Amino acid sequence: MKDRNYQLAIILQNHGSSNAFVTFQIIELGVSFNNQSEIYTIENAVSSLVGVESVSSQKDTGRLIVVGCVDPIEVVSCVRELGNMAVKVLSVKYKIE
Repeated sequence: MKDRNYQLAIILQNHGSSNAFVTFQIIELGVSFNNQSEIYTIENAVSSLVGVESVSSQKDTGRLIVVGCVDPIEVVSCVRELGNMAVKVLSVKYKIE
């Protein structure tokens, strides 16, 4: 958690506002889904993480999109624990207000 707060502080400094704060982030993962039941299991597990507001998947492109205030590494670890599949972080976008 300390590393995450440090990273968010750097983002806020780069944003140029001392009053700005991160309201949520959009994490896009590349996941090698095998079948629809696996997607359902992954979505349920990730949605149970603290701070996750929504989870959606795109089987045809192999993407999992997570919205909320959650550590991207925690999301990747959660997905990897569920099965033997490749997972990589494609992007993390922050909404700063």
